Amino acid sequence: MCRELSRHGAQLRFDDIEGYRPVALATNTRVGQLADLETHRRLQKRGYDRIRCAKAFSRASLRR
Repeated sequence: MCRELSRHGAQLRFDDIEGYRPVALATNTRVGQLADLETHRRLQKRGYDRIRCAKAFSRASLRR
């Protein structure tokens, strides 16, 4: 269980707590594999952030 800060401009949900979104991950992994799963999740999130930033940059450059 962890909490993530909502993105700027993201629509708030009813379960957001002080701007943070609670995140839970349920899995049947064995002991010791949870760190690998968390690393995979972070890399996936970083990839989504790069895509989001690239889209925002291309929109801003088209407006000029």
